[in-house]
Amino acid sequence: MLIEELRTLFLFAYLIFVIWSLIRWVHVRTSREPSLRGRAASIGLIVGSVSAVLFTWFYVYLWMARSLPAHGLTLWTLILLSEGLAVAGVILGALGTGWVRQPAFLISLVMVFQWWRELASGPEPARLIDGAMFASLALFGLALLGYRYFTRNLRHRNT
Repeated sequence: MLIEELRTLFLFAYLIFVIWSLIRWVHVRTSREPSLRGRAASIGLIVGSVSAVLFTWFYVYLWMARSLPAHGLTLWTLILLSEGLAVAGVILGALGTGWVRQPAFLISLVMVFQWWRELASGPEPARLIDGAMFASLALFGLALLGYRYFTRNLRHRNT
């Protein structure tokens, strides 16, 4: 099905984006005393990335071993802990400032939807969650483009 193929392609591109964001975050110099909101965005990026690493590990293990990495309560703990990290990343990314804000929010938002998808039972709810994820990402992209367009025009008018 087309949505499954798009999802696979999207997840590979997403993994590259996570790695690129982390490398950029490590190499970009910040002021000596970052603000509390700047730290919140950095923590959001870290917890969202940890959730993404757990998601990647989950699927690599599933692919290599052809079985779930855990069962019962341990599996629920893994999924709910990862979901909690993703939700914390969304909140911290939304509260943060600086360039880290958008990657932290985006990485965490995708992980929220992907872990919800793991909790879904059956193909119909999974397709619905995929559609909601792609729609949310499209809205996020449009909002980001609109914000950059209006702030750029506002700066040009003031100069």
